[in-house]
Formats: sequence, C-alpha cells, structure tokens
Amino acid sequence: MKISFKDLPCKLTTRIYIDDLFIGEVRKDIWTSKWSIHADFKASTVYYPELAESYATSYKAGKAMAGAYNKKNSRKRGGARDEYDLTEFGLNDILSFLKLEK
Repeated sequence: MKISFKDLPCKLTTRIYIDDLFIGEVRKDIWTSKWSIHADFKASTVYYPELAESYATSYKAGKAMAGAYNKKNSRKRGGARDEYDLTEFGLNDILSFLKLEK
C-alpha cells in the first residue's frame, strides 16, 4: 500500500491517494490551524471516529483517513473485525439470543 500526498497550490488542501486511487482531501482551517478530513468514500463517523477529528498536520490527517479507508475495505472483504463490533450480528441473531434468555 502506497500513500501519496499531493498539495494543491493554495497549500490549504492536500489530496490523498492510496495506490494512485483518490480517497479524499484534508483541509486546513485557517483560524484554528487544524486539518480536517473530507473523505471521498462513504463511512460513518460512528464506526470510524477518526474521520471526525481534527489533526495538527496534513500528514497525520491523511494517515488517519488512509487507516479508515483500509479498515472499511478489510470489512468488505471479510477481514478481521473489531473485538466489540456489533455490526456483525443480524436481527435474527439478536432475536434468537433473546429467545434463549426466557
């Protein structure tokens, strides 16, 4: 996996690529000097809270976005899930558990 950072001429936006695939931008807020993530892929900040945070450098923000992108893709491929990730349970699993409790 190769992560590329390409600064735009304004120096307030950096485009992030993984293996030459555009995954989003990180943008600097001129008032707080913090970098925020603007991903080009759909991901919930509930499961990927790093997407909603602010970072001190564009490098840290880009690495966080790349990490979220890789986690999301590994979940699609059936990779290892987080230890307490409840999204792997379907409604039938939950209902069958509740039936056993009676």
